[in-house]
Order: sequence, then structure tokens, then C-alpha cells
Amino acid sequence: MKTLSLRRHHERRIKERMRSYYGGYARNNARALGKLAQSRSPCSCWMCGNPRRYSGESTLQERRSLCFDATEAALTGDEYDGGTG
Repeated sequence: MKTLSLRRHHERRIKERMRSYYGGYARNNARALGKLAQSRSPCSCWMCGNPRRYSGESTLQERRSLCFDATEAALTGDEYDGGTG
């Protein structure tokens, strides 16, 4: 079980690393620094948020799966149907 002192140590370590993220905007703002340390994303706008929500882009896992399926089909000689089943 993790102790309170270990959790606090990691929290301080991560906050120190976050001070330089995004041009250092949270360097002197404790609230913004804590928010960055917890989520790593300053907001949910179209630039920072989920790309699927704003542009319909596939996730990395989905792209890897499609690539793997196409490669596997090519190796086995099966016809690849584009991942539709």
C-alpha cells in the first residue's frame, strides 16, 4: 500500500515537471499547476481536447488495429474488407 508521504513526493515531483509545460503559463499559479498535474490538459478546446470529438479522427488504437488487420490479411492471402467484419 502506498503511503501518504510517497503520494506527496510524487505529487511534488510531477508538479515540478509541469512548471515548464505549455510555455510555463502555470509556473506561478498554484491552481493551474495542480490542474495540469492531475489531467495534463489545460482545457478541452479543439486544440487540447479529444480529436475524435472535434474532427472525427480515429484513435491511435483504432488506426493500429486497421493497419494490423490489413497486414495480417496480406500475409494470409485473405481479402481485406476494411475492418467491417
